[in-house]
Amino acid sequence: PLTEEQRKLMIRNEFGGVNEAFYNLHSITGNPDHKKLAEFFYHNDVIDPLAERNNDLYFKHANTFIPKIIGEARNYELFANERSKGIAEFFWQTVIDHQTYCTGGNSHKEKFIHTDKISENLTGYTQETCNTNNMLKLTRHLFCWGAHPKYADYYERALYNHILGQQDPNTGMVAYFLPLLPGAHKVYSTPEHSFWCCVGTGFENHAKYGEAIYYHTHDALYVNLFIPSELNWKEKGVKVRQETNFPNDGKVTLTIQTDSPVRIPLNLRYPAWTKNVEVKVNNKKMGVKQKPSDYIT
Repeated sequence: PLTEEQRKLMIRNEFGGVNEAFYNLHSITGNPDHKKLAEFFYHNDVIDPLAERNNDLYFKHANTFIPKIIGEARNYELFANERSKGIAEFFWQTVIDHQTYCTGGNSHKEKFIHTDKISENLTGYTQETCNTNNMLKLTRHLFCWGAHPKYADYYERALYNHILGQQDPNTGMVAYFLPLLPGAHKVYSTPEHSFWCCVGTGFENHAKYGEAIYYHTHDALYVNLFIPSELNWKEKGVKVRQETNFPNDGKVTLTIQTDSPVRIPLNLRYPAWTKNVEVKVNNKKMGVKQKPSDYIT
């Protein structure tokens, strides 16, 4: 029972992905009250400018911002709201083009920076890890709408250069920031005396490496990431085993087994960072007409 003024005052604070949570709940229950609650957390002051294609994100608290856009992505997926789709796509492209460091992360001291001012913000407080966690989450939604290779290229860049580098391999503890100041160092959490938001998402991150390797449509398979893995696509009776030492070397072997003969397109990501890729099928070299940041079918 809040007035509109009270609602706007309340949502000035960090509320995470509450809108997404209620959209997801509505998808399970069909209860219109859950959809109403999701819309209750629509933050007009920060999302309306995106609908108007305003790309100035300066000093917005990044990890408060990104989950609100994930909620808009769910609004599009559940209710075909084209405005929400446009907001999500424009926000993602804005962050990638104007806010993202070479490692795939973003933000300085938890905030977005001035547009195209990366070189002026190389400090010990760059790239809050929660931001990258949520950008990867948003990227998965956008990829599922159109399978554009630019989403897969970004996903790999952020996964290998930020997420993988967040964890201390000796202790399992995780870092809040990924600093880019020359001479700076990562500060890791401890089991009992330091626990930040990036510890929660941090432990979640390292349980999700299998999450975005393979995608499929009704009749096509996509291989997006080069990670040793096994896929069992039961509906098609297809099993795929991927063996690779990437990124230590560039060789990837895919072994495919089928219960019975089946004809499906296999789309292999041609990474933006490579060239002169070579593909062999049963040791027979096949011609590659595609260019980087595309799919070899």
